[in-house]
Amino acid sequence: AMANRLAARVAIVDFDVHHGNGTEEVIRNLKPWKFKHVADTPLGEFCVTSWSYKPWLTDRDSENVFFSSIHGFGEVKEDMGAKYSTGSAYTGLFYPGVGGETDEMNILNIPLGPKFGSEEFRKAVEEKLLPRLHSFKPDLILVSAGFDAHEADFMNYGLVSLTEDDFFWVTDKLCEVAEVTCEGKLVSVLEGGYNTNGGPVSPLARSVSAHVRALLLSRERYEPGDDRLASLAAGLQRARELKEAM
Repeated sequence: AMANRLAARVAIVDFDVHHGNGTEEVIRNLKPWKFKHVADTPLGEFCVTSWSYKPWLTDRDSENVFFSSIHGFGEVKEDMGAKYSTGSAYTGLFYPGVGGETDEMNILNIPLGPKFGSEEFRKAVEEKLLPRLHSFKPDLILVSAGFDAHEADFMNYGLVSLTEDDFFWVTDKLCEVAEVTCEGKLVSVLEGGYNTNGGPVSPLARSVSAHVRALLLSRERYEPGDDRLASLAAGLQRARELKEAM
């Protein structure tokens, strides 16, 4: 988008339950930075430092790209009751073990938990993420939409308790920013979400449905009486009835 001059300022928001470490590394490389690699060897600890710099277009790329990840973070302790997807107990760091609180010019990490729910998630979005997005004034918002923070997902150790309502809410909030700053230009890409038990009424399916519904309901794109919305609402109601009957 930036190379083809479709957007000058791009914001990337990742609400997958795991830190967006790959995306952060790409964004961090937009300006020169020194990183350190430490390895244990038979002769002792070995440390190498080097510089990394991989701009996209110009040396001002870092001023025009903003990245934020809101995710689970911290040490998972025995008394938290965390479990692997297999059911066995888990202790250690919330995967991938990185993504501590960072607030730089173009990177905002928002670590939660490792045990958290709707209240903590929504407060962090409203108090930390949304103000930064508004102040950045993007021309385009890219969303890494992960749904593995759902209370019934296998990949959050049973510590995170978001629901479809939370995914609808955060999507709607991001659409509001897009409508104000960039004429509704928002692109969403599916990331995590692993519990597909139940097919069309699985936790993943319901979460994606809520996300898409919020995208469709974005005020600048559809009128309230649009037939497509009525059809979607009927489909969602049918899914709820199937879920209750299971």
